[in-house]
Amino acid sequence: MAPHATKRRKVHEDRMDGETARSAATSDESAANEEMVDELLQTRRSTAARRQSRKGPSLDMNQSIFNLQINELLDDIRPDYEKRRKTLEPVLRRLKSTIEDIPPHDERTVSEAEKVLQATHGIRIPFPTPRPSKDVKWRLSYAKPSEIHVIGSHTLKLATKVDGAWSVDLAVTMPSALFQDKDYLNRRYFHKRAYYLACLAAGIHDGMEQRVSMTFDGLHGNVLQPVLVLAPVENAKVKIRVLPIVRDGVFAPSKTAPWCNCVRPAGPPSTDPSSLQPTPFYNASLRLDGAAIAYLKFLHSTASHCASYADACLLGRVWLRQRGLTSTMTGGGFGHFEWATLMALLLRGGGRHGRAVLSPGYSSYQLFKATLQLIATRDLTREPLVFQGGDHSVPSTALPQVYDGPRGMNILFRMSRWSYDMLRHEAKVSLKMLGDAVEDPFDAAFLVKEHEPLQKFDCVTRLTVPTVPKPESSALDHEVRAVTMCKDIHWALTTGLGDRVELVHLGRRESVPWSIQSASSESRVDLIIGFMVHPVNASRLVDHGPPAEDKEAAASFQSFWGEKAELRRFKDGSIVESLVWSDSDASRPVFEQVIRSIVGRHVGPAVEQTLQFCGPAFDHLLAGEVVSGAKPLAPFQATMTEFEGLERAIRALEGLPLQLRQISKADATLRYASVFYPGFTSRQAPSSVILQFEGSGRWPDDLVAIQRTKIAFLLKAGDLLEEAIEDCSARVGLENEQQPLMNAAFLDMILPSGAAFRLRIHHEREQVLLEKDMRNKTLEARRREEAVSGLARYKREFVQSIQHTQAIGMLCTRHPFLSPTMRLMKQWAGAHLLSRHLSDEFLELLVAHTFLQPYPWCAPSSIMTGFLRTLQFVARWDWRMEPLMVNLGGELTAQTAQSIRLRFDGWRKIDPSMQRTVVFAASDLDPDGVTWTQPRPSKVIATRLTSLARAACAYVKEAQTDLVPRTLFDPTMTDYDFVIHLSPAFTDQASRSKSTSARQFKNLQQARPDPEMIGFDPIDLFLTELEEGGGRP
Repeated sequence: MAPHATKRRKVHEDRMDGETARSAATSDESAANEEMVDELLQTRRSTAARRQSRKGPSLDMNQSIFNLQINELLDDIRPDYEKRRKTLEPVLRRLKSTIEDIPPHDERTVSEAEKVLQATHGIRIPFPTPRPSKDVKWRLSYAKPSEIHVIGSHTLKLATKVDGAWSVDLAVTMPSALFQDKDYLNRRYFHKRAYYLACLAAGIHDGMEQRVSMTFDGLHGNVLQPVLVLAPVENAKVKIRVLPIVRDGVFAPSKTAPWCNCVRPAGPPSTDPSSLQPTPFYNASLRLDGAAIAYLKFLHSTASHCASYADACLLGRVWLRQRGLTSTMTGGGFGHFEWATLMALLLRGGGRHGRAVLSPGYSSYQLFKATLQLIATRDLTREPLVFQGGDHSVPSTALPQVYDGPRGMNILFRMSRWSYDMLRHEAKVSLKMLGDAVEDPFDAAFLVKEHEPLQKFDCVTRLTVPTVPKPESSALDHEVRAVTMCKDIHWALTTGLGDRVELVHLGRRESVPWSIQSASSESRVDLIIGFMVHPVNASRLVDHGPPAEDKEAAASFQSFWGEKAELRRFKDGSIVESLVWSDSDASRPVFEQVIRSIVGRHVGPAVEQTLQFCGPAFDHLLAGEVVSGAKPLAPFQATMTEFEGLERAIRALEGLPLQLRQISKADATLRYASVFYPGFTSRQAPSSVILQFEGSGRWPDDLVAIQRTKIAFLLKAGDLLEEAIEDCSARVGLENEQQPLMNAAFLDMILPSGAAFRLRIHHEREQVLLEKDMRNKTLEARRREEAVSGLARYKREFVQSIQHTQAIGMLCTRHPFLSPTMRLMKQWAGAHLLSRHLSDEFLELLVAHTFLQPYPWCAPSSIMTGFLRTLQFVARWDWRMEPLMVNLGGELTAQTAQSIRLRFDGWRKIDPSMQRTVVFAASDLDPDGVTWTQPRPSKVIATRLTSLARAACAYVKEAQTDLVPRTLFDPTMTDYDFVIHLSPAFTDQASRSKSTSARQFKNLQQARPDPEMIGFDPIDLFLTELEEGGGRP
């Protein structure tokens, strides 16, 4: 054992010594601040207790605050309808008179109608595909509209300010005489409707050519229902959609119900239409045109019947908008119309024996939450919701159904399977969030936009289908051809991925309006596919299929996977179909291999070549080796094993003066959170370990004497360990020589494997003595300041560090991607030169908050989502007004949270300029909130952290799937006046590279670490010199 006279210093300890020396002048203020916080807390607690005894539980107060926030939100988003009326009324009146002045004309053939409109106005009729043939017997004509009504959110006063343009729907009722009884068949109605719309466009073009710009668009992306979009030139905020509709009853509801077929196959007429495949999408599109006015009256009647209905619709509208859910087919097919209609139906029925599910006496929030509850708990694909359906039973399908009997349609007909799964997922997460008694759910529910794909999904894939295949038969239900293709892709992915994913979502770009003088095109589809993955199953190497005895299932398995499927015998004797994936190529994770195999076989090799993955690129940014997503903790296992061996050796020692009570981890490496994987090199930082011996009266009752006793313990322990462990090295080092009240020594243990640990001794009596000195006003100011600094250091190193390490280590085993996300977050802070100002533990708390309190999402299951969501939280977090509270130990109650808020308010009251405490980061294990944030960061650094996070989030939002992750780590040096470039030779990167080579190539002998170099960090020493010589940088 080396002589104990050899002095070793832990660099960051010396840095703190310098800071303590600089703050010695504030001794009385520091002690007084601690006392003021405690007194203020006691006063506020007693006041809160008196209020609670008078007004009831604190939960009621939180609910009252939440209701106030909702009321304020509703006031902010509700537009000034009188102002809008004055702006819109002149435009709508002129438009109405222009439409009424359009002259009628007699019947024309399809060819004649197209030629006339093309020749006179250059307008192309927006016929849905397949367009009518030239030899059809029916004719096209135009007559004056029966009625013209303004419908939609503007009329019902359900619009919001945040919707962008003032969108107004103008429903033009086509005369019933234009249609025949059989026009509901084979798109004949929709072809006549398209011609009527083209005539309206021609008339408006003549009457208002210089006043409006005109385009065609599909109603919510439905090409069966083209609409005319008018944008007045004098007011860019206004957008008017002209919708041709028909009177209710023109077509019999019994002929156009969801279970009927209205698109007959070519050839001889079928004698039994009921045997044909139903066309629910086509039928609902037709029914919606006939029920537009009926729904206007129904929703208006509901608003009169229930006073809080309109406000509940606004809450639902905001909730949907923040999640990217709209009525459009690309937006999920569930928007504010579907929300308002569903809630109106639930106020009239839907319960047992036809009773109403919702009560008219509910508040707006109660209506909102109850509607979410129904969406989350009832699977509408298995249990369709039927309102006044009569004697008809609605058959179950793969798509959700809410059948509105009086109006004869399924209001969710635009939804797909993946959009419905996403809607239910969002509802479940929101309900869980709204039931959280600790977290304030308001921001996450109504203010946070959470539909950005890179933050929403654990893995995002983009692919391009060059040409959209046509439907195999004209008898198929008429949908956008891209939707039909998406259904096939979704089925293939969900079937092939199985339990690797929780949810698969397909997104397409919004339909683009087209000129009235051209035809719409749908030749190419760009898909963005989002995956919410199972964190463990996603990287599984072997998939077990059906047993060989099940011939039918085995044949199906082989048909799906092709040559990839193989028959294997496993150790348990079973012979099953299986899939084996490779983890040898770090550039192509297992999850990506599975997706490429599915797309290549079921969509096409050409499409498979267009696949681009967002997510794996973040894995490659981590310092050190790339490790399989299923085993992110594996590189730490060697250090953990060495620690366990050291623990056994210490517990087996005989000859120590006192019995050892506990050995605790207290280091980032021992909680899977170090930036670099642990490498047994000479320049490695030793992992901190805390020893605690049993209590005894033999301990001295003086702080300085306790530190000297610790040195004696460490010397004895070092001698015994060198005897017990062959070829190990033990060296005692001194620290904090200028602060006699603080820990004075440590023991560095270098094991034969090269692993290094730094042992310190924890004695509980120190805290009592330090608190006694801190409150002893008879002592001189310097001694009291030393006691304040010593107590803070004691709590941080011997109490909170141990608890923090235990909690983070346990959480890393529970959340596989917590460890790599923390490491990447620290790497990001280091890339932007903030690592010296932000403690490791503070950054770990930020990331842990993302995983433990992930609202409005669920917990991340990839490095990408964990990292980007953490950046978004930092960008939005107002650390000046809000404390960070992390449920680290799983015991953060409402009372603890209230206590933390009171302590935060106390710090802000006694230190309003935030000179001492800037960021307040607390947890259920550390309610003090300043353990990891004093004395750093400063206000300048905290502000820069927020600015960098906001800039990163803005770049992510702009780049979308074109994001280059490495760009987020590029530092900006233009803000600095003076930059020093250091040679890489003085960093520890070279030694880490040698260590990696030694592990990769067995014939290279790894050199034993030099005890003199353990923990040596020249860069940190240089920065300390700069700070002490020229002030804090």
